[in-house]
Amino acid sequence: MDLIKKMLSIPLERPLTNTQRFTFVSATMAYIMGGLSMTLAPGLWNMAVLLDLTAGGRGYFILVGAGLVDIGLCYVVLSRNKSSQIPNHGPLLGTVVGRLLIINAILIAFYTQGIINARFSLLFSILDSTLAILTYIIWSRENKDASFMKFLQEIWSTVNPFSAKPPPYMIFQALGFAQFFMSFTATSILMSSGVVPSTIQGSHAEGLLRSYFVTMTAQAFLQIHASGARNDSFPIASIFYRVIWNIPVFFLLAMTSQIPRGLANILIIYDVMFIVVTVVLFAREHHVKTK
Repeated sequence: MDLIKKMLSIPLERPLTNTQRFTFVSATMAYIMGGLSMTLAPGLWNMAVLLDLTAGGRGYFILVGAGLVDIGLCYVVLSRNKSSQIPNHGPLLGTVVGRLLIINAILIAFYTQGIINARFSLLFSILDSTLAILTYIIWSRENKDASFMKFLQEIWSTVNPFSAKPPPYMIFQALGFAQFFMSFTATSILMSSGVVPSTIQGSHAEGLLRSYFVTMTAQAFLQIHASGARNDSFPIASIFYRVIWNIPVFFLLAMTSQIPRGLANILIIYDVMFIVVTVVLFAREHHVKTK
């Protein structure tokens, strides 16, 4: 219970700014609740986006929903921690760039390749773009010295891999960078190695699997910013959602033959390894602090 309170910054160390409050509410409503509904009721969601799930895409659709829940928790943890306002809002402002540029570029690429349709692309493009723009507007209105240059400076202050930080956060940030770049190539490697059937190539099932790895890219992006800001709640969250949510979802999808067992095994092994490394890094840091 103490770890959950620490993860969610209960009680708050400082009152939330408007930027933090908006991020918290939007993450809960859009990502956590939206992701849960996609995971638990994929058929209802597909009535809206009309993807072709005949190539086994239902399981990958559920994976996307599960990934959105992970992102939502990451946003909630970022929004409530004091490191997102002291010394600046860099971790939250970084999401503006990520959602406006990176996510939209990926969605456009997937649509032009024909692996997702216009409805799916527009749904997430409009959602992320709207939340990103509103975040920037709220931040600029509550900061008298706000400017585009200050916006970029605050982002760089947390994403800069060369800034001085304790070794655990430096390594944790490096892991974020590794996951960020790895997620772009994961689907191609899995298909070429036979872990995922190559028959999904060019179908909406491929687009959904790639979209799941995009959610992993987003998680890594948030981890990079959290590490740069020395957010002491984020490592707990990264363990929590893997143990409580990811691993059970992967297991159930494999047991019900909705995703290949080889894929589930790889995802579970990756998460277990990530958990072990994170525990080793920050348990040692906690031990040093308590001495």
